[in-house]
Amino acid sequence: MDTEGKIIIDKKSKKLRRKDIIEITELIERNYDDQNKKLYFFIFIILLMNLGIVYYIYINKKGQKDKTIDKKIKNDDIQTEIKIKILNLEEKINLLENKINNLKSKVNEENNFDVKSKNEENIINNINMKSEELPEISFEKFDENIFKEIKKQQMEFCNDQNKYIKFQFEKQIKLTKASFLDKSFDMYVYKSHDVVSNYISDGQNWESTDTRNIINALNYYSSLKNIPNDNIYIIDIGANVGWYTFFLAKYGYQILSFEASVLNNYILKKNFCLNPNLNIILINKGLFTEEKKCDYYFQSDNIGNGMIQCDKNGTASFEFTKSGEVYLTKLSNYVEFLSTKNVALIKIDTEGSEGKAIESGIELITNYHVPFIFLEFVPKFLVLHETDPMKFLEMLETNGYKFPKNNFFDNYYYTKQEIMEKTENGKGINLYIVYSNIIKSDEKNITNKPYI
Repeated sequence: MDTEGKIIIDKKSKKLRRKDIIEITELIERNYDDQNKKLYFFIFIILLMNLGIVYYIYINKKGQKDKTIDKKIKNDDIQTEIKIKILNLEEKINLLENKINNLKSKVNEENNFDVKSKNEENIINNINMKSEELPEISFEKFDENIFKEIKKQQMEFCNDQNKYIKFQFEKQIKLTKASFLDKSFDMYVYKSHDVVSNYISDGQNWESTDTRNIINALNYYSSLKNIPNDNIYIIDIGANVGWYTFFLAKYGYQILSFEASVLNNYILKKNFCLNPNLNIILINKGLFTEEKKCDYYFQSDNIGNGMIQCDKNGTASFEFTKSGEVYLTKLSNYVEFLSTKNVALIKIDTEGSEGKAIESGIELITNYHVPFIFLEFVPKFLVLHETDPMKFLEMLETNGYKFPKNNFFDNYYYTKQEIMEKTENGKGINLYIVYSNIIKSDEKNITNKPYI
């Protein structure tokens, strides 16, 4: 073989040389190994391709399966979302239906009783139509006999309500549940156009913080004096529909309740009939410095809230509408009776005649020092009744009263000037007034340890 690997044959002998045979053999073996290697490589490539095809098929099928699962999950999610949307829509539909029904009710109420209409006075004046009136109990001085006579008359009203029913007014009241702290009771309120009634209907109570503070004060007084609740008297001047009157009576206290409004008095009587065992005396008159009849005004969007106007040349607040006349009496007619009782609280809210009411029974302040007074203080209304707001506060302070800021037992007190500043621009506040000697010095920390 030459250098290029070609076979050389001896021309003479025409035979392959041994050397050449060996080289050819080695060449064949080398070519054979190369062929095997190529074959093995080819087979390996084929195997890899087959594996790739199998893996591709596996991945493809797995992907399809995952897609099927994802699709199912997605479909389930979509169905769940649809169900939620349907429920939300149903809820919105129910809310809309309720709103529509409420609007229909309000429209009906407006049609039945539009207090803003020109017939306001007729509505008030016609309340007595088709019904009898209880005879008025006349007296110069309130005593135990008068007390019993009024209680007897209240029961007469309850025992024969149909006889005294005021049909026009019955349409405007409703029965609701009043509840606060551990007391619950039924009471009549206005269906609409009255702030106190709306609060009681929606939340079952009125002025919850003030009510709680009053209960704390009365509990303190009862404990301090060692007097049972049924021997403690409360004077409620401007009772409205009776939240304070009936709630406090639920604790056993004796309530002397004054209310000038004919409308409110009708509700008060109805509420007494729901709770005839309570110690309540209803006086169907307002309080003033003299016995007389005066004009009565009420707010058209808050009909339980009223103001008296006794000066024929005077002007009631523009916020109020005249409705008729009411009877007024003097608190002094009751002082002799109350002087023998344990009067713990005067609550008063009469839209500006608070000063006149207190003045008419000033002995309760100057001589008997009723320990707690809860009073709505609105200077712009006091002025309409010829009461100087600053002089009114000075009178109370001169007789030993202070003005705690947040409750009857607060160690921080308003000055007269601070009260006037808080009530600038027609504002008003519920004022806590406490006789300074009622709270012992070692018990002034009661603020941090309330009874309730």
